[in-house]
Amino acid sequence: AAAAAAAALSTAVPGALGGAATAAAAAAAAAAATAIPATGAEDGDANGFMYATKEEARKALTDLFMDKGVLSSWQWDKVKRAVAADPRFNALKRENEKKNVWQTWRVVRAREEKEEARQQARQAKQGLRELFLSNSDITPESRWSDISEVHKENPAFLAVTDERERLDIFRDVLDEKASIRREEQRLARNVCCLRDALRPWCLLVSVSLMLVGKTGSPTVTVRPFPRDMKRYTHTHMQLFASAHH
Repeated sequence: AAAAAAAALSTAVPGALGGAATAAAAAAAAAAATAIPATGAEDGDANGFMYATKEEARKALTDLFMDKGVLSSWQWDKVKRAVAADPRFNALKRENEKKNVWQTWRVVRAREEKEEARQQARQAKQGLRELFLSNSDITPESRWSDISEVHKENPAFLAVTDERERLDIFRDVLDEKASIRREEQRLARNVCCLRDALRPWCLLVSVSLMLVGKTGSPTVTVRPFPRDMKRYTHTHMQLFASAHH
């Protein structure tokens, strides 16, 4: 139809417009014939960007919810106020389509938010536990009232918002420190017992070697077994014993 109109125009005013004008009019009509009229039925944003599929348009909308920090607990009116200014809000034209995308997204997002909250809570508890464990001022005899006052402004302390959970972590740390202390004391007693048991043996070896030296045999100097056994490992003791077997 547009081509026919161009032909009619070129024959209607052959002399008045001239050859150049007639050609320009025909070209304009042909361009109009190839243009796709805007029907308003397609989905796209306010900048005129058209999404190839409905799925792409829905994806643009859900990305918008995430980028704007929308929470699953929000009502639809609050969501619209938060995102309406963004061109992606018009990725879908119809209001009911936008709301359906929101309803589907919020169910999935609610599960994600719960899992994120659980992870944050676990990390906060672990951080507070490490704070108490690394503090040498906290001993099995420490009192909660004193410790909570000292750390009341510490970020790791504040990250655990439940006071009962803080107290439970504190008690667990005290139990762990008490267990560590008992184990250290047990090891210290064992070292002392071993040192006392080996002292006569070390003296006997020293005397024997001194006698061997007086007979003309090569003299061997043996140092007494060290009193400070805490700094000697089991490997050291094994080496010491094997050297005087």
